[in-house]
Amino acid sequence: MYTVENTVPAIVADFGSHTSKIGYAGEDIPHNIFPSRLGVKEKNGKKDYICGGGLDTRRDGLEVVSPFDQDGLIQNWSDMEKLIDYSVTNVETEDFAFMLAEPSYNPKDLREKMCELLFEKYQSPAAYLGRSAVLSAFANNRTTAVVLDCGACSTTAVPVFEGSLVKNKTLRTMTGGNQLNAKFKEQITAKGIDIKPEYSVKKTRINESVEEEEEEEETGSNDGETLTRKYNVTDLSFPGTTDSYKSYRQTVLLEQSKEALCKVHDMPSVEPVLQPTEKYELPDGTLIEMGLERCKVPEALFGELLLSPVSNDSGILKQSGLPPSMSKGLPGMVRDVIQSCDSQMHKDMYVGICLTGGTSNFDGLYERLTRELLVLHSKVRVIAAAGRAERRYCAWTGGSILATFTEFQKWWLSKAEYEENGSGFVHRKCQ
Repeated sequence: MYTVENTVPAIVADFGSHTSKIGYAGEDIPHNIFPSRLGVKEKNGKKDYICGGGLDTRRDGLEVVSPFDQDGLIQNWSDMEKLIDYSVTNVETEDFAFMLAEPSYNPKDLREKMCELLFEKYQSPAAYLGRSAVLSAFANNRTTAVVLDCGACSTTAVPVFEGSLVKNKTLRTMTGGNQLNAKFKEQITAKGIDIKPEYSVKKTRINESVEEEEEEEETGSNDGETLTRKYNVTDLSFPGTTDSYKSYRQTVLLEQSKEALCKVHDMPSVEPVLQPTEKYELPDGTLIEMGLERCKVPEALFGELLLSPVSNDSGILKQSGLPPSMSKGLPGMVRDVIQSCDSQMHKDMYVGICLTGGTSNFDGLYERLTRELLVLHSKVRVIAAAGRAERRYCAWTGGSILATFTEFQKWWLSKAEYEENGSGFVHRKCQ
């Protein structure tokens, strides 16, 4: 834990719909990163909950659930409490303030409910709910920016001006990591490949000479077939495995192979351009091999996107009062957001486009986005962390930095203020 003089020691948390990130204010990286999923197993009429690395172990009857809905908003508070409980294991929460990153479109009722939970159950002395786009901009040393957050359930373009959201100018598309997972699964299914989770296969290496192994590397299968000369593979049957657990483990493998194989095409072209063939080996020894088709899945981010205006107050897309629109990919999405803001903001926003989120990590995405934005505007700067991991927890980093600033301390919502004014006071202190 890191503290500075005249600051409140704080836990920094970002519970994303895909991954949760937890650490202490002032740390460079979160010390605990785990899936935002819960394993639930009923035993003798009681429910046992499993989080984090415990989900890697298969158990009969173990269901996998998420506290979040398809929009990335909390829908099951009982499950959410279990996720928070796990994140603060062995921590005396009454000694720490909570700096919590939240979706930029989080509705008022969920913000108030979270405050009640932090103060009533966890007895935190203070809390701050920071909009993820504002925190991500801050992590990139920007107070005015457009934050392009390519997440799991959606992609959002959020304008930030002088450290605050520009109200009701956020645009959102459901084209995110989950949708791209589905497209990638269609690709490999068309190749006749079935993703088998690690627990469902037993792979034993065959004793071979070095020469035989080298020969196999050179003449290995190019059609996705199992490398039978290299491994003996036995399918294992576990009838007690739930569908939700099998689906969860398959999705983990799907994401790993997608991230290893897929890339953004350098330049869109009518004529196909050859791409080097890349391979990814699944737990059962099956090889996924891709050439040009590596670029097809992420190309969805540069095609026609259906955009929905988001109300930052309601958090519900259909209540924003504005109709959906079409935009030409991520570059058009960024341009549309900037053009919807006051003209005095345009210059600083075009040179402060912050790229965040796990789905932004495709090879070539940063370069392609920059190049196409320069076609739309002469002066553009896209800011992105160099490391893949840093983009995933950009909002967490911003919260970690902000919570250590002496000037920020007056913005904490204290427990005394909560008790005097109620949970609705969060909208005044945490704008």
